[in-house]
Amino acid sequence: SWNEPETKYNTTPPLNSVMESESGHIMEFDDTPSYERVQISHRMGSFVEFFPDGSKVTKVMGKNYEIMLEDDNIHIKGNYNLTVDGGANILVKGNATVVTPKNISATAGMNISATAGMNISAIAGIDASVTAGGVASVTAGGAATITAPVVEITAGMTTVNGPMTVTGLILAE
Repeated sequence: SWNEPETKYNTTPPLNSVMESESGHIMEFDDTPSYERVQISHRMGSFVEFFPDGSKVTKVMGKNYEIMLEDDNIHIKGNYNLTVDGGANILVKGNATVVTPKNISATAGMNISATAGMNISAIAGIDASVTAGGVASVTAGGAATITAPVVEITAGMTTVNGPMTVTGLILAE
C-alpha cells in the first residue's frame, strides 16, 4: 500500500518562476534552496512534478495512454507497487515469461482459473501438494496416469467406478 506524496512546495520569491496560459495551464520552476521543484500542470488538475530529491509524481485526472512504437525497458532497483481499484487485463500477443530467483505468490479472494489451448505443465524441484477444503477432482478426456515408486491413498472410503487394471502388488492390512 502507498499514498500519493505531498508536494514539497515552500517557494521563496523571486526564486520561483511561473508561466500560466490564458486557460490556466501552468509551468513552474522553483529554485528555492532545499525545495527545488519543476511542475507542469493542466488546468483540469493533471500534472507532472519533480521533487527536490529527484522523485517524480505524475497524476492524470482523466484517462492515460502510453504508446511505444519500439521497445520499452524498465529497471526498478527498489520495490514495485501496483494498485488497481477496478479490474485489470494484460494482453501479450507473443510469449510471456515471469522469472524470479525467489517465490511467486498468487492469492484470490474467490477463484483462480488457468486455461491453456494445448497443455498445462507444473514441475516442482522437490515436493508438490494440492489441498482442497471441499471436493478435489481430476477429469481427463484420455488416460490419467500416476507414476511414482509408492502411491498412497488415504480415505475413509475408496470407490472405483468402472474397470481397474493393477500391475504389481496390492497390499491390504
